[in-house]
Amino acid sequence: MLLLRPLLLVLTVAAAVTSGASAQENAAPIAWAHSYSGSCADCALAGRNLSGWNLSDADYRGSDLAGATLRRVVAHSANFSDTVAIGADFRNSDFSTASFRGAELSGARFEQATLLASNFAGARLTSGRMTGAVLIGANFEAAELSQLLAAGSDFSGANLTLVNLRQADLRGAVFDNAVLVKANLSEADISGASFRDSRLSGADLRGVRGAASAAFDGACADAGSQLPADLELAPCPEMPASR
Repeated sequence: MLLLRPLLLVLTVAAAVTSGASAQENAAPIAWAHSYSGSCADCALAGRNLSGWNLSDADYRGSDLAGATLRRVVAHSANFSDTVAIGADFRNSDFSTASFRGAELSGARFEQATLLASNFAGARLTSGRMTGAVLIGANFEAAELSQLLAAGSDFSGANLTLVNLRQADLRGAVFDNAVLVKANLSEADISGASFRDSRLSGADLRGVRGAASAAFDGACADAGSQLPADLELAPCPEMPASR
């Protein structure tokens, strides 16, 4: 009997997760109102269906969006800093210049989303999905992105300083002109990815897969970089001193 208890617990948790995912897909959309574009800091919107809303310039700091559906949302310059949006669905939405600074986004879905110059500094997106997302010029400084699924995404010009992309799926992703100083890409799949003109000072690429098919033209590294044995990069020039 004692041996059956762990198994029953696992089955109970699995059933709850499956039920939650089904409820998220089937929840009726909430009708959008103009007032939603104002301030809704600390709002309790867990599990709600907000698909199609216009949240541009809105303030949703600290709100609970866990399991919520925000597909096809337009939220230019909106503030989602410190939100809890575990497992939320942001697919096909436009969050250009929006802020998710410090947000808890583990398991969230951003497939095919537009996130130009968005801010994910210090955010947590472990096991999240960003396949095919446009993240040009985004800020991911010190973000936790381990096991992220981001095949085919465009991180061109993004700031990925101190980011953790360990075991991430980065096949075909673009990191051209990106800053990856002290980034952790260990054990990531970078097959067919492009790191042209990127800065990899102090970056950790130990155990990466697909390095032979990735492009590193013009990329640079330094003595602190940990690169695959067959990858040699030019030294990075010193960064200009800030005034």
